[in-house]
Amino acid sequence: LSTVLARSVSATYNYLINYRVVFHSHTSHKKTTARYFCLAVMLMILSACAVTGLTMLLPNLTPVIAKVPVDIMLFFLNFFVQREFIYRKKK
Repeated sequence: LSTVLARSVSATYNYLINYRVVFHSHTSHKKTTARYFCLAVMLMILSACAVTGLTMLLPNLTPVIAKVPVDIMLFFLNFFVQREFIYRKKK
């Protein structure tokens, strides 16, 4: 329960900060919230699959170590997707 609550609070805070401060979005919350939630789920799945795949490919690599490069790459993917598809300003 505490993990779910912490993730929920963290996701809500990150969404609002990204919406207002990072991307200065004026897109409706209805659209951006749904997109952000889908992105968060996809990133979680991608992270788990990539870490598992790396540790299977390189058996001497621990999941903790594998998670570092995976999450760094996902950070940049996450930023790009948010900028281009979630909070995109109308032209």
